[in-house]
Amino acid sequence: MEKSKPTAFLVEKVNWKVPLLTGIAICLLALACLNIVQKTASLAGLWLPTAFLIPVLFHHRYLDWIPLLCAAALGIAAAHSLMGSHILGYLPYTLNNLIEATLCALLLRRALPQQDPLSGLSHWVKFLVIAVIFCPLVSSVIMMMFILHIHTSAQLQERFATWFMSEAVAILALTPLGLIYQRGYFTQILTSRRLIELLVTLIVTLTLGFMALKWLPYTFAFITIPLLWAAIRLPRIEAFIIFLSMTLMIALLQTSGIITVQPHAIQIPQGLIFLPLLLILLPANAMAMAMHALRTEKSHITQSENRFRNAMEYSAIGMALVSPQGKWLQANKSLCKLLGYDAEYLKTLSFQDITHPEDLGKDLALLQQLLDDDIQSYNMEKRYLCRSGEMVWVLLAVSLVRDENQNPLYFISQIEDITELKHTEITNKRLSEALHEEKELLHITLNSINEAVISTDRDLNITFMNPVAEKMTGWKEAQAQGQPVGRIVHITKGPDGPLLDNLQQFDIRENLHSSVEQSLVLHGHSTGLFDVQLAVSPLRTLKDEPIGIVLVLQDVSKSRELMRKLSYSASHDLLTGLANRGSFEKSLKKALSLTAVQHQAHSLAFIDLDRFKAINDTAGHAAGDALLRQISTLMQDHIRNSDRLARLGGDEFALILLDCPLDQGLNSLQQLVNKINAFQFVWEDQIYRIGASAGLTLINNANISGSEYMAQADVACYTAKHNGRGRVFTYESRQKLQLSSHTALFRPEDITRILSENQITLHCRAASPPKTPLSVCFYQMSLQLAIPNQMAQTAELFLQAAHFYDMMPQVDHWLLHRVLTDYGQGIANKGICVAIPVSTEGLLQPTLRADLLGMLDETPLPMSSINLMIDDAVLLKHPDLRVFIAEIRRRGCKIVVQNIGKNMVEFNQLPADTVDYVQIDPSFMAQIHYNQMHEVLVTILHGNTHRLNAQTLAGPADITETLEKLTGIGIDLVGGDTIAPETSLEKLLNTGYFGIH
Repeated sequence: MEKSKPTAFLVEKVNWKVPLLTGIAICLLALACLNIVQKTASLAGLWLPTAFLIPVLFHHRYLDWIPLLCAAALGIAAAHSLMGSHILGYLPYTLNNLIEATLCALLLRRALPQQDPLSGLSHWVKFLVIAVIFCPLVSSVIMMMFILHIHTSAQLQERFATWFMSEAVAILALTPLGLIYQRGYFTQILTSRRLIELLVTLIVTLTLGFMALKWLPYTFAFITIPLLWAAIRLPRIEAFIIFLSMTLMIALLQTSGIITVQPHAIQIPQGLIFLPLLLILLPANAMAMAMHALRTEKSHITQSENRFRNAMEYSAIGMALVSPQGKWLQANKSLCKLLGYDAEYLKTLSFQDITHPEDLGKDLALLQQLLDDDIQSYNMEKRYLCRSGEMVWVLLAVSLVRDENQNPLYFISQIEDITELKHTEITNKRLSEALHEEKELLHITLNSINEAVISTDRDLNITFMNPVAEKMTGWKEAQAQGQPVGRIVHITKGPDGPLLDNLQQFDIRENLHSSVEQSLVLHGHSTGLFDVQLAVSPLRTLKDEPIGIVLVLQDVSKSRELMRKLSYSASHDLLTGLANRGSFEKSLKKALSLTAVQHQAHSLAFIDLDRFKAINDTAGHAAGDALLRQISTLMQDHIRNSDRLARLGGDEFALILLDCPLDQGLNSLQQLVNKINAFQFVWEDQIYRIGASAGLTLINNANISGSEYMAQADVACYTAKHNGRGRVFTYESRQKLQLSSHTALFRPEDITRILSENQITLHCRAASPPKTPLSVCFYQMSLQLAIPNQMAQTAELFLQAAHFYDMMPQVDHWLLHRVLTDYGQGIANKGICVAIPVSTEGLLQPTLRADLLGMLDETPLPMSSINLMIDDAVLLKHPDLRVFIAEIRRRGCKIVVQNIGKNMVEFNQLPADTVDYVQIDPSFMAQIHYNQMHEVLVTILHGNTHRLNAQTLAGPADITETLEKLTGIGIDLVGGDTIAPETSLEKLLNTGYFGIH
């Protein structure tokens, strides 16, 4: 049998030896053929150079064809020169030979495989069509073009037939041998016994061929017989040698005149003299290819059978062939040794005879499923009865072999002895269960957690990646395994920051407090960027030797995006997109720093919209929001890029004109106010007019605080508002005394008079669980002025003036006395709880603290009915007051911390069990039903409040949407019109409502 090897020509590049040998061989072949031409005075009846050149080109690279073609041309030219031919006489024919060989090699390269081109009949048919028929026809047509003008029609036909037959017969005889020839064949044949068989067959075939040519009628019919005999007897390449030898013998005998190749009683043209030779070569070649395919298939079958026989006979486990009825057909040595039976005796038994009765039913059931084609194979543990009487446990694997009609032939059984394992089954089961649980736990954990897990070996080459790691890095585990971790995991500090090049030395503590911009970012392979939290843990042996590391990457993109949004929300007004008060105060500090360092002067302005409340009340809150957005855009369009504009709240805005003298700032601010005054707001086909009043102050002294400058601008704005509106005023020191927003309507003596004459009414707002609004927890106390003919004087202005004149302790004392003493009995009779606001300024006064303790001792109210509402500053900025608050709580009162939300960092530092209720900043309530950032902030505050073992209070919830959102978050107590409208304390005490503790 022939061995399939890579062709030698494909392994080596063409060097000077190959073209040289090719040229010599073609020269010799051409010389032989030209001798025949001279003797017959015609074209060569058998032209071998082309047939030889085709396989040479086929087996070499295209780049090597040029030297090979040149060598072939030189070889043919040398042969012609030796024969004395004129160059112009043979040049066209030589060119035609080269064209034919090149075309044929190209087509064969495309149609046939490089390895063993003639591996089957289909490939041989392609070769026949391309090389034996098509290319000689093309070459014959080209040849006719060369001699068309010098020959008659009859001569042209003869020349055409002679050229075609000489090329076709030569290619059919020689080219297949060249295509399948392998280097080393002759060395191998010369050292094997096949040489004698080849020589004997060659001699017999040629002798019989000669005898048929010389003496028998129907010569070629008889020649076919020895050729077919050789094709059947010999391997393919040796058969092709026989065919070539027969062809050469017939050609030599014909040209030498020893025989005349002429079919019996049939006269054929001289050009087709070798047509019978072509016809006898075709079936011989076909038979050789058919026998080659048959031998190859037989070899594959034999190899497969040998593999199966050896695998079964020498297998370390028991193997057997079992009939569909259960009879043992064949058993290997391992099975016989296991069961204690010899092979011949075992064939007299069935597997049912030696199977434990408890296992037989299950085995037969699975066997029937296998016969019914419900399953392809099965495995089971069962017990066999040995010849010695002992029982052995085995692991049985069974599959079924069927014939071509899908009828069952026999079962293949693989039987492994597991008796030793069964003897320690309890221990093994426990270990197996423990290992299984651990493996499953590890597998499920690593595949279900949201973190990416990557492990490496001691060289930091990746050994494992879970699915999340594959998704984040963009690399499949199979692709990443064995790769350096630095090639797969690209982490930078920030999106455009430096690369972490030493993951082994990474310290997670260095990244805990980094800014969002400098946090770690994973650059995935075609998967984008991920904000990550990285943890690196070393892997060590029991001897503490490092064997790798484990990287855990947590995708924190959403949380960091939320942090960015929270950061934006903390510094911007979400309605208008302008900076908020906190951000504005930071800008003011920077401006003061520029004043201190670079001596720059800046202008600070406060802007208050006129008639905004009227539009808001008339057209609705949606119109008011739209108006604020449009006014914000208008102002931004008319200030410099370096200026800082902010919305402080409501309809109040602030503006810093950096590096701007007062005169220039006054001019710019007046233009801005004029633009606002001229602005027309259109809402639902209605036109509304609005205006603005503004106050301006000069920042030129870094020793003055930012709050003082803001107070100056506020005073100047208030002056403008109360001097006709739509105007701009610069700050003057006398304004603070005469026209301050805090003192324009109230003087100290007015505050004292209002308190002494009780020109204030107490109002209360219920705080209840949102799902049960009638279950009031307590009522929040507030003040309302009751001064005749003073509609413009509001409680808000009254409290602002009290703050301004440091009179809040007097207001607190009045409020505490009215609730705890004057109304104490009535509140106690009603059985309700109250929440009394107390200012930080009041609590800082020792006298008020003493008075408060005295009132608590004397009030008829139970201590559990009293809640004190304090600012967060009492606990966060005045540690000395914490002792007092703790004393109040010890007595049974409860503490409500107000307006939490603007200072979350310090709020989070409060210890647990410090307060009872936390009131969330009311500014979050207006937009919480559609503002996601406010919803997130309230949710965070709610969670942090429960961490303090306290309850949350939120409001005002004046619309249903707000109440539903707060209910969904889980807020404990809610106040607002959706719970109960605000009412006076007098009215509440005089109704039939009674509280239940």
